[in-house]
Amino acid sequence: MTDQFDGDLALILTRDGGEIIYTGGQPQMDAGGLETSVLISLFTGAGWWGNALEFNSPDNQIGSIFEQTVQPHSITLQRLILIENEAKNALQWMINLGIAKSVSVSVISPQLNQIEITITIIKPDSESIDFRYELNWQNGVLFPVCAKFDSNNAIL
Repeated sequence: MTDQFDGDLALILTRDGGEIIYTGGQPQMDAGGLETSVLISLFTGAGWWGNALEFNSPDNQIGSIFEQTVQPHSITLQRLILIENEAKNALQWMINLGIAKSVSVSVISPQLNQIEITITIIKPDSESIDFRYELNWQNGVLFPVCAKFDSNNAIL
């Protein structure tokens, strides 16, 4: 049996940011699945207060300009490359700390006002986890949708 408090609080991506889900008065946990870490890395702005802590070296800083980068703009090849690079930069700390062996990012625009971001994290034990984010703009407002997949592309 695992401890009900094992892992991090699971943040669920919504159009209003992140939500914590409670079941029976207990918060849902993300026990080592990295989903919460990815969300915080992508959607926490640069200058996060926790970076000021003494033990948090510059190579381990959390926060990025990713969220600013994905705000409504015309979708061009250059914009897709910029979004891909900013996602990689936001997740680099995972490699620096040895949480991930590698992180790869792919960004496409399947239709007008929509981008899909696929992030593949290879953990130190070689387990692969994919995160797919669909970002839509309606009337200038960003609507994120997220799904997490295992190494067999089965939704988790």
